[in-house]
Amino acid sequence: MTTTEVWKPIEGYEGLYEVSNLGRVKSLEKLIERPAGNNFIRSEFVMKTWAKDAGYPTVSLTKDKKRKLHMVHRLVAEAFIPNPDNKEEVNHKDYNKKNNNVSNLEWMTRKENIDYSVCNRKKFIYAEEGIAVADHYIAERKQGFQVYIKRRYYGTYKTIEEARRVRNEVLDGYDPVKENARPPKKRLIKGERKLWVQKTNSGEHHITQRGDRYRVVYLDNGKRRERVFRSLEDAKKFRDKSYPEITFTRA
Repeated sequence: MTTTEVWKPIEGYEGLYEVSNLGRVKSLEKLIERPAGNNFIRSEFVMKTWAKDAGYPTVSLTKDKKRKLHMVHRLVAEAFIPNPDNKEEVNHKDYNKKNNNVSNLEWMTRKENIDYSVCNRKKFIYAEEGIAVADHYIAERKQGFQVYIKRRYYGTYKTIEEARRVRNEVLDGYDPVKENARPPKKRLIKGERKLWVQKTNSGEHHITQRGDRYRVVYLDNGKRRERVFRSLEDAKKFRDKSYPEITFTRA
């Protein structure tokens, strides 16, 4: 990692600001003119940064009374790293957004940045030979082993063997996301109580009451839906029409 600090002018702000290869930005010495005539020279100083735009350190630069925000890592890359191919993104090699040392930065295309993240941060474990990494891989995370195929998430598993089994099943046409669809758990609203309920393999269907409103919670193609009615009779009619094969019991 680079430790010797070198300063360079910021393009478009020459004579006003400079950026260093260690990721610091400074405002240069400047004459401050006041209406009363008591002008003074302000000494140069290293500027403070703050997290903005997904946590990237940012500074505010002013020229001709116009202020503009700039992300520090881009200022460092533009000043110190050649970009002959005009790549549009700057990547942090160690994934630390606050480490803007020039040795930790590199120019990348959008696709290169995505592939770098897949291969490194997600602790890439396995991909079929000849298939793009971003399309097919298993990743090791704290929760377990995660299966991704064509950028779609297919669950987290305790062992790599189980993750590989699911991956192979998906490639053979099986879709565990649809087969194991469950409505998300949702607590009842304060003052609400269940009147009718029925549990099925795909989840729980029920009718709840809160004040003079009745809420029907049901599944539609594996997704949790709900409808609110003014009367219990209307709620029952909708429920029976939607699920004539299900017998509901009082909660």
